[in-house]
Amino acid sequence: MRIAVLSGLILSVGACSGTAAKPTVTTVSPSTIAGLPPGQAFEVDLTRGGTVYKFEGPGIDFSRVSVLTTAGTRNFGEQLKGANTSLEGGITLGRPGDLRDHLPTKTAARRSSTAVSSASATTPPTAST
Repeated sequence: MRIAVLSGLILSVGACSGTAAKPTVTTVSPSTIAGLPPGQAFEVDLTRGGTVYKFEGPGIDFSRVSVLTTAGTRNFGEQLKGANTSLEGGITLGRPGDLRDHLPTKTAARRSSTAVSSASATTPPTAST
């Protein structure tokens, strides 16, 4: 009994120690998409972890990219049409845990502090009873 509890504790500590395997980085360029057979889409599978997809270079045909999630499959080109974003710096897709080392930290920190200050400025005071 003690051995089972001890080994369970060691596994728990090991899982939290940050020694998880680094995700595989798949770089997708316009030639990657253009090289697919006609009618075939490039699949970004976000149902499993372990892969980060970096879309780099101008002219990627996002209408030929499908994103698989637990909610279903979506055409990435259609999703981008509704988003008001610039693709100038490329796009990186992956599960949150996999993206940890692939996001710009200075920009993320600046957005986070802006979001916090904006939220506190617009939050109405609560009524006390």
